[in-house]
Amino acid sequence: MATDSCGPDDCSQALMTRLALIEGTTVHGGLLTLGAWLTSWVPPRTHRWSM
Repeated sequence: MATDSCGPDDCSQALMTRLALIEGTTVHGGLLTLGAWLTSWVPPRTHRWSM
């Protein structure tokens, strides 16, 4: 892993910025995926059962 050779205080700022960007993308991307899944799944089921 990229941080094996350095501790949390010894890593370069560029590396920590990259890792923070990747973590943010993963978290926000997961939330967007969950929202898209709910949006595509919930309305068709409620519409189908309302008839």
